[in-house]
Amino acid sequence: MPKIIENARSQILEEARRILKREGYTALTIRKTANALGIGVGTIYNYFPSKEYLAAGVMLEDWKEITRRFSGPDAPGSPEGLLHALFDQLRSFSAVYSPVWEDYEQHKGSVPLFDRYHRILIEELSGYIRASLPPEQVRQEPYLAGFLAALVLRFAADRETDYASIRPGILKLLKPL
Repeated sequence: MPKIIENARSQILEEARRILKREGYTALTIRKTANALGIGVGTIYNYFPSKEYLAAGVMLEDWKEITRRFSGPDAPGSPEGLLHALFDQLRSFSAVYSPVWEDYEQHKGSVPLFDRYHRILIEELSGYIRASLPPEQVRQEPYLAGFLAALVLRFAADRETDYASIRPGILKLLKPL
């Protein structure tokens, strides 16, 4: 009879997170994760079709935790405040996971998978930004939210650039036509 595991998906993600942060992407394997949890490899494959998807699942869960701050009553009030908060959170997230991405790229990770998640991230960021902009500006400049999302993501991942250096450009972009 199969072993019933309470909260299997969350336990798998937590163990994979521990391995990723401590040992890196190369060390993360389905087998290693399963052995650490005392479960069968097939159990993990029920939730994640590959090591790439397992690592992406870990990062997605962490990202969901971060984005809870950008919706509802706790969301920053102004568009510029939101962009600054997004920049800061993306910078922190990038600092945690950049070693994983570098390891992934060195071992010929799947570019289509990376591109897919990058597009999803831009769309998600665009949604938060669009919701913070005045409706008239969204109608007049429908591209603005996506442009700002890509800009903030690009520079948040660049350790050489701080928010203060891109703020003047962001403020110019936020001025309505």
